[in-house]
Amino acid sequence: MRGDRWLNIVHPGDQEHVRQAWERTLSSGAIHDHEHREKHADGDYQWVRAYAAPRKGADGKILGWFGQTENIDARKRAELRLRESDARLHFVIENCPHLFWISRPDGEIVDFSPRLGALVDISLSEALDQGWLARIDPEHREAVRLQFEHTMRTGETLDLHYRLQRPDGMMSWVRAWGAPRRGDDGAIIEWYGTITPVLAPEAPSPPSSPNGK
Repeated sequence: MRGDRWLNIVHPGDQEHVRQAWERTLSSGAIHDHEHREKHADGDYQWVRAYAAPRKGADGKILGWFGQTENIDARKRAELRLRESDARLHFVIENCPHLFWISRPDGEIVDFSPRLGALVDISLSEALDQGWLARIDPEHREAVRLQFEHTMRTGETLDLHYRLQRPDGMMSWVRAWGAPRRGDDGAIIEWYGTITPVLAPEAPSPPSSPNGK
């Protein structure tokens, strides 16, 4: 096709980006490598990768362009589905009442939701080496530590209640829950858990250590 008529097969939403990318390629002589949607014989638009490189003469002038178009629709749609799945998960994490955390098999915290950090005013670096225990009510701290370490050793599900200290100094009851994700061999890969604020009228009794004391 001569002129810009070849743009007619490009998705309307991609035409301007494709045109600008191709004009930059022609003016610079650089390799063209661009992904966009094109209309196929059945009328559907599919993702393609358009690649073009210049053939130059001894004097460096461009004699012509050689290129190809590769159908990448399956890969691109898979990427878009993954991106949408990540966006949904991010929305849930940021908006549901549960505050998420992740730890290594030995219990070392490796990540938690920003809202959890804001709840007790703690950063990830401060939470390392059981630094998160400093945000727990001193009356509950030792029992929580023992129960947490017991859970990490045994692989049992973690489920306990205790009070956390908020940035304003007030204490708030929470429910801590965690479960291990295991590999095919049964070994624990990571721990995934939540911290959920509990309304004061429904607050249970303080936690007890694994030996019941």
